[in-house]
Amino acid sequence: FKYLHKGQLSEFARRTDIKFLVTILFGLLVGMILTALFLKQSLKSYEVFTWSFFIGLIIASVVYVAKRIEKRNVKNLLLFAVGMAVSFMLSIKSNPYSNDNFFYLFLCGIIGATGMVVPGLSGSHLMLLMGNYELIVTDAIPSLAKASTFMHGASILLPFVLGSLVSIVSFSHLLSWLLRDYKDSTLSVLAGFMLGSLPVVYPWKTPTA
Repeated sequence: FKYLHKGQLSEFARRTDIKFLVTILFGLLVGMILTALFLKQSLKSYEVFTWSFFIGLIIASVVYVAKRIEKRNVKNLLLFAVGMAVSFMLSIKSNPYSNDNFFYLFLCGIIGATGMVVPGLSGSHLMLLMGNYELIVTDAIPSLAKASTFMHGASILLPFVLGSLVSIVSFSHLLSWLLRDYKDSTLSVLAGFMLGSLPVVYPWKTPTA
């Protein structure tokens, strides 16, 4: 950003490997649109099956993260329990309503983007906790595919993307430090957090036939 501010675009592009980043971002955009279109239909027609599938993905992520913990001692077990307890409390009190306020969407971007840099943690899962998953994934992103609804989708995604950029730039430094000096402790908390948040995707919150 220092080189970008000075107008040294070629040096900025070289130091950030801009071709690599643009390719990644393009892949993310295409993947988000295609997945969002698919999820919009699957949540409408096969809601219970879709949420059940998400439960399987989350449990698999917990196993993946837990297997990376090298020292399974009392301290890490307690950190796992704390992460699970905090996440469980957030899950049962999660916001069930979408909110298109600019600053709330910016905050969603900050929190949701941590799922891109934290191993095993899902940004979509965090959006479910904040109540804006369907607004962003099944409403705003599919809207980009049509000219008539493009501006509607863009107005929702702009603050979210800005928050995501802020999060990725700032949080990546903190995460690299945590994983370097406190790897097992960090992974223990993350595994507990994911396991404790399963109530968010529990598909039978209301009785069904």
